[in-house]
Amino acid sequence: MERWQTQNPYYWLGLRLEALQKEQYAKAIYALQRSEALAVGFAEIHRYLAFAYWRDQQPKPAKEQLALLTALDHLDPGVSVLQKKISATNLVQ
Repeated sequence: MERWQTQNPYYWLGLRLEALQKEQYAKAIYALQRSEALAVGFAEIHRYLAFAYWRDQQPKPAKEQLALLTALDHLDPGVSVLQKKISATNLVQ
């Protein structure tokens, strides 16, 4: 069961939620990176990675994840909201 969980991207997405709620951004980033490695093309993963990097004060990876998210789903209204948040904190350079 444990091996199945660690190979399931949704398992890691669940850990991300808990870590973000506890403001443990490094843990959230780790869980999201694991999820990303298991599931290519999930816009949700890139959205949360951009958010977690932004909250962790890591501008370059936040911007990179936002670009990947935009490429996957430029019509997602969350893209512009997240872009505004990142831009408002002067993290995107």
